[in-house]
Amino acid sequence: MFIVGANHYYIYYFDSLKKAIDCINLSFFSPFSFRPIYNKFHRYVTEHDSLFFVLFLVKKYEFNIFHLFHPILVLNNIHLDWQKNWQKKSDYIVSFYASIKGQYSLIDESINYYLGLLDFCVYLLNDYRGYNDYGFIQHTRFVLDDYFNPTSFKIDIKERDFANYLKYLFFSGSYNDVDISKIIFLGKDIFNFDLLFIRLLFPDYYFDVFDDILLKKKKISALCAIISRQDAYLKYIKKIRDEIEKVYPIKKDINLIS
Repeated sequence: MFIVGANHYYIYYFDSLKKAIDCINLSFFSPFSFRPIYNKFHRYVTEHDSLFFVLFLVKKYEFNIFHLFHPILVLNNIHLDWQKNWQKKSDYIVSFYASIKGQYSLIDESINYYLGLLDFCVYLLNDYRGYNDYGFIQHTRFVLDDYFNPTSFKIDIKERDFANYLKYLFFSGSYNDVDISKIIFLGKDIFNFDLLFIRLLFPDYYFDVFDDILLKKKKISALCAIISRQDAYLKYIKKIRDEIEKVYPIKKDINLIS
């Protein structure tokens, strides 16, 4: 990041031209998104050493839950690819874990539980094979302070960000400041709560930290904050499930967290 006068800018690099262009295109769908800036050749993308750089002007807007209830439509029809992606993630984790087994006792003691939870979520999506829906601007990871950063944008169904927002509330410790029953009620005519609850069960909160540890972005102790709160998280999503079932009957085979 750098500052010129009152303006803040970010320079991001991509490993392919397509990724850079896709990011730029998605940025124009949102009026709140960071804006790409032309280089001196009147282009958005600057190639250097096989990388593709884009300069973005930072537009400062505060996140509002309104954005979750009114996501920005990008495509009229997309295929739900969660099951395929989660199966690939499970296969990757199993394969990679075999190469580091025994190096991190905390991972050794916990990973089978979260792999089992991941595979259970893959199973629950069997009912959604061939499922298509509208494609909206969503996020690869839900980070409140970076919500309008287009480098985290992706096209997905609208339940993705709402579920990840609910996860964010818990792991940030903010959920006591929010009326869960109210926001569930507001979403009753908007979201498919079966898919929302499956995504709440999906343990990306563990495997994101797992990846960061392997990439040396975080220390192994970062997993303690996840593992030590697992029982509390299950109670939290049980509370959400109870609120959902006041307005929407979750499918029986999903309704397994007691």
